[in-house]
Amino acid sequence: MVHATLGHLRKAFLRQRQPTLLQAQCKNLLLFYAVECGLKAAWLNRNRLRDTAEIEPLLKQRGHDLVFWTKALYLPATITNGNAGFRLRSGKIRLDLESAHQAWRYGTDMEPVDEVALVTWLERVWDWARAELQL
Repeated sequence: MVHATLGHLRKAFLRQRQPTLLQAQCKNLLLFYAVECGLKAAWLNRNRLRDTAEIEPLLKQRGHDLVFWTKALYLPATITNGNAGFRLRSGKIRLDLESAHQAWRYGTDMEPVDEVALVTWLERVWDWARAELQL
């Protein structure tokens, strides 16, 4: 879990309602959620399911775990290789990819090199999902 200070939450509150201030964290947050939707859509499509209600227990256990979804969908290593974790600037503790949406949502800063690697990973998976869904 990513913890946020009062200052982080106040900045996130203002930033996420002002499109002119749409910063990298907001764009990255939306990319994370887009990838999550794409992976779940691919899962439903491959399993000939119509609705996420049909996989509700799986969603409760693995909802934001994008690494799980990429493995379950057998994405090639050429897409998913690389670093799917990150460190916060404030703590140096390594966190899993599934916590990234919290960091971006709460406005906590990641180590820049980790953030670049994470965004690159998400963009590769987004490209895969777009092709998989023929969009």
